[in-house]
Amino acid sequence: MTLLARRDVLTHDLGSAPEDVRASLDALPPDPLGAGRLVLLTRELTTDFHPAEQDGEPQPVLLLEHAAGPQATPPRT
Repeated sequence: MTLLARRDVLTHDLGSAPEDVRASLDALPPDPLGAGRLVLLTRELTTDFHPAEQDGEPQPVLLLEHAAGPQATPPRT
């Protein structure tokens, strides 16, 4: 999984941030498949799950991390 953002959007959103934060954009790797996009996060899947495909293209998948299971605290009512 790769989380991408357009450089121009990040530049705009960080316009009022401190200079060192704005300068950190230059350290982000570029997306090799799309000019003007930066890679924010890359994670490898460690399951055997394969996203559905439509017309030969993998469909987007939202991955959530949560603390669930037998040790999780039930919600308060």
